[in-house]
Amino acid sequence: MNTFKDVNGKSWTVAVTVGSAMRVKEMCQIDLLKLDESLYAELGDPYKLVGVLYALCMKQAESSSITPEQFGEGLCGDAIEHATDALLGAVADFFPSRRRTLLQKMTTAIKGVESLQLQKAETALENVNVEQIVSDLMAKANVSGESSSKLPEPSGSPPSQELSAS
Repeated sequence: MNTFKDVNGKSWTVAVTVGSAMRVKEMCQIDLLKLDESLYAELGDPYKLVGVLYALCMKQAESSSITPEQFGEGLCGDAIEHATDALLGAVADFFPSRRRTLLQKMTTAIKGVESLQLQKAETALENVNVEQIVSDLMAKANVSGESSSKLPEPSGSPPSQELSAS
C-alpha cells in the first residue's frame, strides 16, 4: 500500500489503475504509464505533482469534502517528499513484477543521485569563504577598504595644473 500523510496528519492512499491513470491524463495531461525521463521531469514540478496526486486521491478528497486547493495546502516539506515516494511506488506497483522491479531500481538510483548531489552542494556551501569572496570582488572592482580623499578627474576635462609664480 502506498500511503502518505499531509501536513495536517491526514492519511492518503495512492493507487494507479488504468482508470486513475486515465483521470490523471485527462486532468493533468500527464501519462503516468509512459515511462521515460519526461515523466520524472514533470513530476519534479510541484504544481504538476500536486495535480497528479489530487487526481489519484480525488475520490478520497471528495468523500472528506476537501477541495483541490485544500489538498494542495496540505503538501509541503516532508509531506510532499513522502507523497512523491507514494506516487512513484504506486506507478511501479501498476506494472507486472518484472517491470515493477526495474522501476523500483530506477527510482532507487534516481534517489541515490539526488542524495549525492545534495551532499556535494552541502559540502561546497560548508567550504565557502565569504571573506575571500568579498575580498576578490572588491579587488575586481578596484575598491580598497580605505576611503580616498582624491577624486578622479572628470572625463574630457584637462588635467589640473598648478599655478607657478614666475
